[in-house]
Order: sequence, then structure tokens, then C-alpha cells
Amino acid sequence: MKWFLLIFMSSLTLNVNAIQDDMYGSIAISLSTAHYGYSIDQASQGKAESVAMNACEIQSNYAGDCKALIWFKNQTCGAIAVNKDGDFGAGYGPGHEGARNAALDLCHREGPNCEVIKSMCN
Repeated sequence: MKWFLLIFMSSLTLNVNAIQDDMYGSIAISLSTAHYGYSIDQASQGKAESVAMNACEIQSNYAGDCKALIWFKNQTCGAIAVNKDGDFGAGYGPGHEGARNAALDLCHREGPNCEVIKSMCN
């Protein structure tokens, strides 16, 4: 009985890890309104991008110009940074700090005074 329980518990652990290894997130932005949408914990890259695009469309009052900027997988985080001039950058990395740094770096390539407005993790 102990062996069965051990094997059963081991298989549960493996299944949970397999599920966690296949989680995707994405960030999308409206190029005209700068509203954004995001997703986390989606089963595929396509689904993550679709959810982020839909959220962006809703936030931008259906501007029709949302663009998926990035996608990230597994235990990775994503972030978006913007400035008052409409420049933006989205990046991903390990943890919130890694994602924020990547987003700020890309935004600063476009213009100064960028700030992270959102970061999220799978």
C-alpha cells in the first residue's frame, strides 16, 4: 500500500509539473490609444496572444489596431513600459525585475522617461 501511494503521489507531481511547464502569457498594445491587454497561464502561445489581443481591443474601445508585442512561456514574466510621448517597450525575463528591466530597456531605445505600467508572471 505504501508503494502504491508513493507511486501515485509521484505521478501527481509529474503531472502538475507538466502542466506548469506549458503556460504562456502575452502583451498586446493599441498603437493609436496606447491601451494594452495581457494574458497569463494560457495553454498555448496562440491562445495567450488571442486573449491579450481581445483584452487590448476592449480596453482601446475597439480601436482595431492592437498588436501582440511579446509572448512568454513557463515561469517567465512579462512587462510593458511607456512614456508620455507614446513610446513603449515590452519585454520578458526571469521574475518581475527581469521583465521590468527588459521593458524599460526597449522603451528607452524609443524615448526618455519610461515607466513600467504593468508586469505579470505565469
